[in-house]
Amino acid sequence: MAGRHGPSPAHHGYPALVALASRVATAVLVALHPLLAVECRSRPGEPRRAVRSALAFDDGPMPAMRAAGAWIAAHSPADAVVMDRKSYVAFFAGRRHVQLPDEPLDVVLDHARSTGVTHIVAEEYVVRSLRPQLAPLLDPARLGREPRVRLVFATRPAPGDGVAVLAVSP
Repeated sequence: MAGRHGPSPAHHGYPALVALASRVATAVLVALHPLLAVECRSRPGEPRRAVRSALAFDDGPMPAMRAAGAWIAAHSPADAVVMDRKSYVAFFAGRRHVQLPDEPLDVVLDHARSTGVTHIVAEEYVVRSLRPQLAPLLDPARLGREPRVRLVFATRPAPGDGVAVLAVSP
């Protein structure tokens, strides 16, 4: 409640309380990480079993993503903008991240161009399992016919671990 001299002291304590609660929640999740697991049943009636850690499930090929980030950092201006499903490559590059929309490829590419994205990252495991509409970005024959992007970096340390960086045409 505001008085004659501005907000009450209780009002000033609210952001600090929210920040404290956030830190406590984060600490609890980090502490419980080994206990968090994705569970599944392969057949009805079978006991549940832990399959893999939820935090490790979607991390992807970190060495390849680090390499892509290092390439972007070395070959792009500081104001470059990286579009990817997750922000790992942009983080490793020290560049701004824009979320890769889960839309048809034409929509993704037009959105990238209209929002100032300079690079799109396509991870092989993401295209294979989550975003099959991006498959043309990993196919050299189809990519050669796409004027909105061009391949500027690719690494594939192992099958399924490929990461490609595409420059977006202005």
